[in-house]
Amino acid sequence: MIQDLDTGRREILGRGQKPFYSPSGHLLYWSGWTGSELWAQPLSLDRLRVTGEAFLVARSATDATVAADGTLVYVDAIPEQLVWLNRQGARSGTVGQPAQGVFYPALSPDGRFVAVETLENANLDVWVYDIARGARIRLTDDPATDILPVWSPSGEEVAFSSYRAGNIDIYLRRADAGAEEKALVATARNERVSDWSPDGRYILYSLLDPKNGYDLWYLKRNEKGEWEPHPFLQTSFNERAPKLSPDGRYVAYLSDESGRDEAYIRPFPEGGRKWPVSANGASQIRWGRNGRELFYAEARTLLAVPVRTAPEFVAGPATRLFSHAALTYQTEPNYDVSADGQRILLPERVGGQERMIRVVQNWFAEFRDRQH
Repeated sequence: MIQDLDTGRREILGRGQKPFYSPSGHLLYWSGWTGSELWAQPLSLDRLRVTGEAFLVARSATDATVAADGTLVYVDAIPEQLVWLNRQGARSGTVGQPAQGVFYPALSPDGRFVAVETLENANLDVWVYDIARGARIRLTDDPATDILPVWSPSGEEVAFSSYRAGNIDIYLRRADAGAEEKALVATARNERVSDWSPDGRYILYSLLDPKNGYDLWYLKRNEKGEWEPHPFLQTSFNERAPKLSPDGRYVAYLSDESGRDEAYIRPFPEGGRKWPVSANGASQIRWGRNGRELFYAEARTLLAVPVRTAPEFVAGPATRLFSHAALTYQTEPNYDVSADGQRILLPERVGGQERMIRVVQNWFAEFRDRQH
């Protein structure tokens, strides 16, 4: 949209994301929510409307901006692929084909499949890959962004969050895409799904409260098979990314109560006592499948913490495993761990390429034959 700040007049220009104006008389923008195609649309500031057809400027471009003299600067978008790494960070295999964006892989309970966000045609959807064969099926196809796949303990269903209602809600679909998706919780507040309990009775998520920031909630399946929402942890701090231990007794989560995100543990579902796990910042928490390790990222490095959950929670000293570009400060884990704890699956740039910054002087020169 465009708005005249003096008169308040507002006009719709068209679909797109991250717009910025070029002194050549164009609006530059991306075609999708997380797309990498940079487009230009001739625009009249006097009339507040487009004056010609949009055209593609760069197919793989992110983080673009343009200077007053018409110099365009952007960063190359590099394809990514799911790769297996051992605990020392050495590659031992790949899964599927490269794509422009790959995020938040989640292994199925039997380890045969992985659900993952993939960017296709400038749209972020959830796909399910057959790990052995490399074949895949699309789980979502809504024009909105679909994120954060979470498997049911049976491996028959996948929960995920979606922006399709204008905010983030939680949906559910069969893992083979054999039935239509259905909404589990859809309110005006943002709900980010994080985990599904081993007994199938609970789905954990974070909810954005206007007063508190992010709180921890869970859905509980009642006797009728319906999902009912319940609060787990509500404070004035941000608590996010709750993950249940394999025995279902404890929740690991992130909280910024110390001034930055750290990893904590609380009993589930009663809450109460808590144990700090990290001391130098934390993100991307996951439990080991055997319940004897807890993984998290610290400054782009993956750490493993030996833990015990019976008779009560006890954590040992952390071991630093390896550093990787996927282990950023984002909240949800951008990796998953094999059942034996010896392999880590995460997205990696194809060929280990570095992202290049492109500088294009007088960017519109090659498009002069187009109408303004």
